[in-house]
Amino acid sequence: MTAEVAIANASAIALAADSAVTIGDQKIYNSALKLFSLSKVAPVGVMVYGNADLMDVPWETLIKTYRKNLGGTTHETLEKYAEEFLEYLNDNPALFPPESKKRWLLGNVTGYFQMLRNEFFEELHPILEANGQIEAAEVQQALSKVVGDHHTSLRSEAYAEGMTDAFAKQLRSTYLEDFKKIPEPVNLFRTPHTEDNVFSVLALAAPMVGKFTTMDSPASASSGDTGLMVTTSGGRAATGAPLTKRSG
Repeated sequence: MTAEVAIANASAIALAADSAVTIGDQKIYNSALKLFSLSKVAPVGVMVYGNADLMDVPWETLIKTYRKNLGGTTHETLEKYAEEFLEYLNDNPALFPPESKKRWLLGNVTGYFQMLRNEFFEELHPILEANGQIEAAEVQQALSKVVGDHHTSLRSEAYAEGMTDAFAKQLRSTYLEDFKKIPEPVNLFRTPHTEDNVFSVLALAAPMVGKFTTMDSPASASSGDTGLMVTTSGGRAATGAPLTKRSG
């Protein structure tokens, strides 16, 4: 867990962050950097929490690369720094290696399929408890309900900023064969041995990636969050909303 503190008075603002990072389940190191300058010339500080990297690229590297690109340019508001930082990440896909982007994407889709699997099992559990066995028709009904509910939910959700139907179609066209190779969930949804089930599940993957930041989905846990705080020359402090960068 990250601890970050901002203290402001009429003259200045001070930012502080802990340096602890957990590797694996138990090992803790006290050498992580979570507080950076976003500008070489303006008092703009970035505090990082949550994921320490974005698609295998450390936030430290991304922030310092942006800072070099920003140079001596200054902005009047915190929001402008935040917006430009996100625009820089969105407009420079070369910052993220193709294999890292693919690994990020498949990790999110796998997590989503596993969530579907768990909901599927929850639908089957009371039937098994009551009858001691489950008929093929009951399996199909439970699966149709879970997958159908997700299709309905996704249709009602707006795409995240920068995402469109065209993006989802391109994503599906590019990565469909990779989606099919995600082993356990896809094999599970073949029950009771109909390809229609598999296609129905696979059809959820691309729109989920384009919409999950607006939904309550465990897939969003893989997004990196960055908070910003700035002090103007007049000593006023402003707090920026968390930043989230997503890319497929």
